[in-house]
Amino acid sequence: MAPDDEIRCKALAKNGKRCKAPSRLVDPEVGLCLSHDPERRQQLSDAAQRGGRSRARRLRNPGLEDEELPPLDCPHAAAAWLEIVGRAVATGRLSNRDADAVTRAVKEWLRAHEAGDVADQVNTLKAQLVEIKATLGKAKTMEVLK
Repeated sequence: MAPDDEIRCKALAKNGKRCKAPSRLVDPEVGLCLSHDPERRQQLSDAAQRGGRSRARRLRNPGLEDEELPPLDCPHAAAAWLEIVGRAVATGRLSNRDADAVTRAVKEWLRAHEAGDVADQVNTLKAQLVEIKATLGKAKTMEVLK
């Protein structure tokens, strides 16, 4: 959706200016955002009264769908995750708190992935050393036989 085509909340803020709620929070049928739509505002209030601060937060920050994230199977995918999370925070789809948790998890995944790479490299080097020793051993044996 182009920025000019975005649906904006038709309510006015206390200062008389038009509401700046992101279009994803605006109900296109009513033309009001979560805070200005009396029916949805009541949903938000009810969730908070039930002790559902996290539920109310999810209504404000719905998060990301699983399909939006690529499989986390390589460092490039980790970079893609962080870019998607950054955009989600910038657009209000993800809270800073949730983004911090995802970022920490991705960093730990990268650390574990790098540790696995180092272990693989060490094992490769060990195998090469065994081959070199075997080759040198054969060469010494050949010299003795001469």
